[in-house]
Amino acid sequence: MIRNILCGAAILALAAQPVRAAGCDLSRLVGYTLVFNKVIDSYIEEGQHHQGFEGCNRDRVLVFTDGTGVRCADTFLHHDDRPHGFLFARSNSDMMLCVDDDLYKVAPAN
Repeated sequence: MIRNILCGAAILALAAQPVRAAGCDLSRLVGYTLVFNKVIDSYIEEGQHHQGFEGCNRDRVLVFTDGTGVRCADTFLHHDDRPHGFLFARSNSDMMLCVDDDLYKVAPAN
């Protein structure tokens, strides 16, 4: 009985903590589906291709190592050489990209 109480208390303690993926709080992504986890290789902005990751500016296209990409809808500065991006989506027009501990609103790159 004591084991069941301790087990229940441990589960409640874990449930009270935010669940994180790559540093992002998954409670902000309830209802979303994980679409992929890919390395961000570079970005395209104003027709110029740049290596690495410098965060998001509106309309910047983030390019993954497989050549696919997403378009930034928000602006956030962040620097990392080749971080992993976790794409979560509810629909083709409601997508969030988790990079380290930041969530970016993104759209298809077209």
